[in-house]
Amino acid sequence: MKEQLTEEQKKFLTAEGKVVVKACPGSGKTEVLAIKVAYEKEQWKLKKQGFAVLTFTNSAEKEINN
Repeated sequence: MKEQLTEEQKKFLTAEGKVVVKACPGSGKTEVLAIKVAYEKEQWKLKKQGFAVLTFTNSAEKEINN
C-alpha cells in the first residue's frame, strides 16, 4: 500500500453514490478501490442486502479480494 493517499484519492474514499474513476495505469486506482470496499463493508447496515464490485481484470479482482 502507498504511504500516503493523494487528495483526489481521499475524496473518492468519502464519495457517495455513483463515481467514475479515471486515471493512468499504476496510479493506485485498484488499491484505493479496495480500501473503499473495505470501508463500505464496515459501514454497511443492511445485513440482508449486499453490494457489488465490478472489475474487468483478474489482477484487480485478486487485489480487491485481499
